[in-house]
Amino acid sequence: MVGWQGCPDLNKPELPIKGEESSNYNLLINYMAVDRISGSAPLRTMRCSVRKVADALAWKGERRFIVSDIVQETPDVRSVSFIPVDGVQLPDWQAGQAVILRVFPKGKPESMCRAYTLSNAPGRKACFTVSVKHQQQGEMSSFIHQNLQVGDEVALTAPDGSFVIPTNSFAPVVMIAGGIGITPFISYLSSLDMTHEGPELWLYYGNRNSQSHAFRKQLEILSQRLPRLNIVNVYDNPRPGDEQGKSYQHTGMIHRCAY
Repeated sequence: MVGWQGCPDLNKPELPIKGEESSNYNLLINYMAVDRISGSAPLRTMRCSVRKVADALAWKGERRFIVSDIVQETPDVRSVSFIPVDGVQLPDWQAGQAVILRVFPKGKPESMCRAYTLSNAPGRKACFTVSVKHQQQGEMSSFIHQNLQVGDEVALTAPDGSFVIPTNSFAPVVMIAGGIGITPFISYLSSLDMTHEGPELWLYYGNRNSQSHAFRKQLEILSQRLPRLNIVNVYDNPRPGDEQGKSYQHTGMIHRCAY
């Protein structure tokens, strides 16, 4: 090892021992003050300032965006893409991170906002995409499904959140999702290329049936592109046309087939 050990599971590289990119704690220590008896430096009492290193392209607060595309994934799941009004490049993010979306309903005095996980692949892309399930009693999801249109202006925060998926791991990556909870895993899997030589990937995905099975076609394409990806679909209420072994592998609850 020529530097400080990295953390491959979190895609954190090895760092040099010296220089601006170093994480060498010893460089923070002031050796002018030492213990009179032992002669050691005060490693446990050094005052320092710790802050999060932010992406240079990230922003504070909200930023104006325009709805650029809308895709109806299933009868009750809609994916909405946004591009920035100012045209400035978007920051990178990690699969699993989310944005806060604010909409401005016409004829209403107040705006509405909710947090949504990004469902498109991480990277410096031209847009952000969120996928929203329509909840009949949900004011925000109802607006997105019934009123939001291409060209509408919204506001978004920069991607954030600590629920992130390891991009490099020595152990198998096991993903368990139900319904619209698939979004962070769609983002993660879409970011992998066909030369992925990492660990085995297991996705256990529960839905009511094929009608509510969001991203089914996209997942089929991903399973063909990623040889180490294994998908187990579980339906708890299959439709007459749903064929076990083809449309889905198991019925009932995910835990019955995952262990």
